[in-house]
Amino acid sequence: MSDTRTAYTPEYKAKMAILAVKETMTISEISSKYEIDPSQVCRWKKDLIEKSKDLFEDKRKKEKNDDKEKEKIIEQLYKQVWKLTVENDWLKKKSGLA
Repeated sequence: MSDTRTAYTPEYKAKMAILAVKETMTISEISSKYEIDPSQVCRWKKDLIEKSKDLFEDKRKKEKNDDKEKEKIIEQLYKQVWKLTVENDWLKKKSGLA
């Protein structure tokens, strides 16, 4: 065995993962035929199954959630600015700088 790692293209990984998901060949058959470690084929299959749901996710819903998170962050920042402004004014008043 060589010490260098084999870099597989995303297309190749997808092809192997699809073969594994189809189950027309076993993981062992795929790994033997294409000279890939069986655990690698299993990992690609698992990744394909887990990430495929993101393809069909409603983008509008995700954008709404992102907007809500942004609004929360902006609100927190405004609160923090207000608090720091009040503290700054109080310190100026107490120190006699104002």
